[in-house]
Amino acid sequence: MTADGWNWKSGDGSRGGLLYEPGNWGDLLKLLWLAAAIRWKAGDGTVDYFDPFAGDVAYPLAEKTKERFNRAGPAELDFVRAPFIEKGSWPSAAAAAGCLPVGRRRVFDADAEKLKRWSGEPGVETLAGESGWSVMAAREADPREIWLIDPYDFLADWRTSLPLVAGGSGKASILLYAYNRSAAAAEAFASHRAFRNALADARRGLPGCFGRTAADAFLPRAHHEMYFLPCPSDAAREDFPAFSATLERLSGELAAAQAGTAAFGAV
Repeated sequence: MTADGWNWKSGDGSRGGLLYEPGNWGDLLKLLWLAAAIRWKAGDGTVDYFDPFAGDVAYPLAEKTKERFNRAGPAELDFVRAPFIEKGSWPSAAAAAGCLPVGRRRVFDADAEKLKRWSGEPGVETLAGESGWSVMAAREADPREIWLIDPYDFLADWRTSLPLVAGGSGKASILLYAYNRSAAAAEAFASHRAFRNALADARRGLPGCFGRTAADAFLPRAHHEMYFLPCPSDAAREDFPAFSATLERLSGELAAAQAGTAAFGAV
């Protein structure tokens, strides 16, 4: 991957404006966790949503992505089928959140054109700032909110950004995405181990959840990871263990579907 413009292109030549393939296995895991977390936190009402790395509203739906969704996407992802999949697009997480019991969506992206497109979306407030991290640092966390933190490569500079994430999770519940390259290099493995230890220290005993899926079904050299870091009030809910079990089930079902694609498929 290059740093001077994204380099992913689907087999049919379509481009979606990302440094990675939209609708990859990690995106499936992300939407599963996002939907489960919002539904759980909202209960019978709604929850506000904050996303400082929102990306674009939606991306072209490549054939591989559609195939992956139809094979691996459980009923919990049906909420994006009619508004996006059947219309030939793949939703960003912030767009998918608009199909869930969410009140106000507050988003930011460093790309001015993408942020401009968000300004036309109903129920969305666009935020101003120099970067997603600066917008996040300036925001006062609220236990009635859920945050999605999904920068391009969180683990590349986690020592700088982890304090912001940990500080935010002291009040708002956070979904954090990370791309783990530990399988490819010993240095990456050591850095990831240090990150996990630092995260546990920063959480000061608060429970959380971790799930992952391989970046490639056939021969994975990296993994997509999701972390749910509940704020103290959410962590103390009596139904938090049951919610954690739901995330475990969803992650396991996705892993099983992915394993099936590695065992058998078209040539």
